[in-house]
Amino acid sequence: MTTSHLPYTRNGLKFFTKKGGLTSPEVEEICDTAARKYANRQVNVSTLLTHPTKVNFMSAYSNHLRNIIKERVNHPVHYDTPLLGFQIIVNAGNGSGCFIT
Repeated sequence: MTTSHLPYTRNGLKFFTKKGGLTSPEVEEICDTAARKYANRQVNVSTLLTHPTKVNFMSAYSNHLRNIIKERVNHPVHYDTPLLGFQIIVNAGNGSGCFIT
């Protein structure tokens, strides 16, 4: 989900796959496929009711990013601390990256 200083029409959900961001036509195709698949399906409302679960997304996401760094650097000696000794500068660009940093 994204928000910014841009007009409200530029905010909302952005969809990604492992290959990258989806374009509007790709998102439309996925939505159309889902609509056709579930258009005439009977839904049991009681199965949709769930109890909310608290999830620490920041912790989960930062662990995910850390694991990506460890795997990609793949340091033979410092696998668990591949960036030890480096100074890292992040330009969050007024985006959500500032929270992760």
